[in-house]
Amino acid sequence: MTIDDGKWRAFADIARTDGNRIEAVIKRVYETLLSRSGHALDGGANVGLHTRGLSDHLVDGQVIAVEANEVTFKQLELRTGTCTNLTRHLVAIQNDPKRTSISFNCSPSHPGRSGISRIWDRIAPGKVDYAETVTVPATTIDKLVQGAGWA
Repeated sequence: MTIDDGKWRAFADIARTDGNRIEAVIKRVYETLLSRSGHALDGGANVGLHTRGLSDHLVDGQVIAVEANEVTFKQLELRTGTCTNLTRHLVAIQNDPKRTSISFNCSPSHPGRSGISRIWDRIAPGKVDYAETVTVPATTIDKLVQGAGWA
């Protein structure tokens, strides 16, 4: 499959002003790739837009939602409170199995851009305000998957 450069540029132009366009594409991808009995891990679940979509799609499957920003996690809980095939974890994902906590940069201006790394300082300098750095619990994908009984 090849990507038509003109179509890609047109999509990118639309997506710059219509963020829902990208969200719709992401939803279509997971609905196409995952069977109804599959498993999904939503790392950096934010307020649960895709967590909820994954839960609704995976009617016979399971979803793990991971969010390290405590304020955002509370919104995730509210949005996904009725999902019975979902477990939520207030934790950061990182790659060291021995590490149990990590520094996390919180952005009140752009909560979805909070994270272990201040990548937005490189992508868009000065556009994201990181109000504080907090220590949050940390785990690995392997531990989450094992805890869910998927491995």
